[in-house]
Amino acid sequence: MAEIGEWALKFFEEFTEQEGFKKYDYRSISGIIALKERYGSKMVDNACKRALKFRGLSYKLVKNICEKGISDLPEYEDESYINEERTELYRDIREYDKLLEIGELQR
Repeated sequence: MAEIGEWALKFFEEFTEQEGFKKYDYRSISGIIALKERYGSKMVDNACKRALKFRGLSYKLVKNICEKGISDLPEYEDESYINEERTELYRDIREYDKLLEIGELQR
């Protein structure tokens, strides 16, 4: 894994430190090493980095990242997808309670 890159090595270290790790789990590591032949070290290393970011310590996740070509996508942190700007679609949550009381909405 060190030959692939620093993120692959870190993936390996965290993978082997998982609770319940068994010797047969090394097949996953062998599979990741084999991905290097098809996708190259850089892509596999970046896929390991992305998998670590999302705490997905599995061969399947690393393979899916490589297959979909998303190993180099940017990683966003601390972003909110909630629009805090009030528009014509804005409705106070208390209005829903009123609608429930009068029977216009059902739970």
